[in-house]
Amino acid sequence: MAANIIIAVCTAITTAATAWLAVHKANQLAMFRIEQLEKKVEVHNGLDRRIVALEAEVKFLREGRDRK
Repeated sequence: MAANIIIAVCTAITTAATAWLAVHKANQLAMFRIEQLEKKVEVHNGLDRRIVALEAEVKFLREGRDRK
C-alpha cells in the first residue's frame, strides 16, 4: 500500500514538473516571436516615414515643374 502512494506522489511530481517546463518553454517561444515581430514593425514604420517624406518631395518637385 505504501509503495502505491510513493509511486502516485512521484508520478504527480513528475507530471507537474513536465507541465511547468512545457508552459515555460512555450512562453519563451512566444516572447521570442513577439520580439521578432516588434523588430519587423520598427522596420516597417521606418519605411512608412520615408515614403511619406518621398511623397512630400515628389509633390514639391511636381509643383515646381508645373509652375514653369
